[in-house]
Amino acid sequence: MVRRGENIRKRKDGRWEGRFTIEDMADGKPLYKSVYANSYQEVKKILSANKKKLLNSHKKRSSKNKELIFRDVLYEWLEQTKIKIKQSTYTRYLNLIEKHIIPDVGKFKISEVNNKKLSTLVYKKSRGGRLNGSGGLAPSTINIIIFILKAAVSFAASSNYMEEIQITLQHPKIERKKIKTLSDEEQIRLVEHLKMEMDEGKLGILICLFSGLRLGEICSLSWDDIDLDDRVIFVKKTLQRVQKHELFQLDKTKLVIDSPKSSSSIRQVPISVAICDLLKEWEPKVGYVLSNDINRVVEPRTLQYRFKKILKETDIEDVNFHVLRHTFATRCIKVGFDAKSLSEILGHSNVNITLNRYVHPSMKMKQVQMDSLFSIKQQEVSEDAKQEIG
Repeated sequence: MVRRGENIRKRKDGRWEGRFTIEDMADGKPLYKSVYANSYQEVKKILSANKKKLLNSHKKRSSKNKELIFRDVLYEWLEQTKIKIKQSTYTRYLNLIEKHIIPDVGKFKISEVNNKKLSTLVYKKSRGGRLNGSGGLAPSTINIIIFILKAAVSFAASSNYMEEIQITLQHPKIERKKIKTLSDEEQIRLVEHLKMEMDEGKLGILICLFSGLRLGEICSLSWDDIDLDDRVIFVKKTLQRVQKHELFQLDKTKLVIDSPKSSSSIRQVPISVAICDLLKEWEPKVGYVLSNDINRVVEPRTLQYRFKKILKETDIEDVNFHVLRHTFATRCIKVGFDAKSLSEILGHSNVNITLNRYVHPSMKMKQVQMDSLFSIKQQEVSEDAKQEIG
């Protein structure tokens, strides 16, 4: 039997074994050390003591002869940060540290880390950092790497591992891609298809199209999160499949229900009368919306596959699930939503995200608005003239 999250397992001989990394070998592979005990609690205690002893030895070595290496600082910073970030964010940071940062600068003594070395790393990754050799990493990924490097160096300085140094790394410019949305005709065709022989999956897709919920948010949505009397959806959680980091695990990923993308994503989303009436008609109303089961969730990739199948059935161009959210936001702008209200409905951290991503009025719309302004001015002149005559 395996205990998750702590690299502990029960052996066939009845003893419990715990493993931890003590160093990386010259070939880049980690070297593990095992500890043993007769119970889970006992081996957990021994494992924790050994990890603490190893970390203290690194700190002592650092204070005496500056032998602490940057890899150790990165791992210690990440462990300190772990309690403040989501599991998916932790996984992202860990993968970037192990695959892109440690191979280049992880072996340097902490006293040898400087702005030039880190700048060289960032430049290299932006030009040819993809593991398959097909080019540089995406600007958004480079920006996360820069954040990790700066945070780790700041942590090392505050922990007295190194002198405080100035890090000035060049952030790449992120070019916004054109937002893909469904056309009016495609949306009508999709809605008609979803309403035929309605099931939980189709219901979930319809909710997203008319509320802007993210994929993970609809997969974690339960009937308890919907107030049909006040016509409100309470978005409080999200479902994600994240990578496991435990040893002795056959499965490499696991499903996790976590808090939404940011604090702004915890929100109340109003729903239309039409969607509310549709939800009122749906029976039974138990557990999660997509499964009608309190003990079973429908994971994001399953709903994605279902959505792709529906697109094919309706002869709509193959797009990703997030297009439903883009389509909702674009329609809201077209019918006159103000940016602040839409930003809160979408769960954006600030209104600028909404403005930059969705508010792109056409020339025709600008001309109509200019004509409206002229009409208002003419009306004011006319009213003034009437007052003078009167």
